[in-house]
Amino acid sequence: MSDYEIGYGKPPKASQFKSGVSGNPRGRPKSEPSDLALVILGVLESPIRHREGGEEKTTPAWELNLTALVQRGVRGDVDAAMTVLRLWIRAERSKTGKQRVVVEDWLPDYPGQTAEQKTRDFARKRNVAPTEWWSQPAADRLSRD
Repeated sequence: MSDYEIGYGKPPKASQFKSGVSGNPRGRPKSEPSDLALVILGVLESPIRHREGGEEKTTPAWELNLTALVQRGVRGDVDAAMTVLRLWIRAERSKTGKQRVVVEDWLPDYPGQTAEQKTRDFARKRNVAPTEWWSQPAADRLSRD
């Protein structure tokens, strides 16, 4: 045999790490970058226990936040009221992908006239594009006035 002594802290040459070869060939797994939107959604969807009217309820965080915004708006906080209106408009649009326009007490100018035709006629008289006056969110129009 050779003069190399095998024992504690001296493994056989065949089982020692080879030079230039990693002991962990795959390496440490790379961590996935966290998607901030998913983290925020997870926090907003988390249930929160609270008391309302003397009874204990569990409500998602986003709903409690919205309730607080509405209450602040009712008390006179204009920024909170505008935020709630913008959220409401965005939610209404996301139902169909388009802003819904509700026309009440509408009288046609001539028999068989549709709301779209009336809108186009109105726009033509005002010399504007037909979709221009209703395409903006109402909250944006309010903030400019």
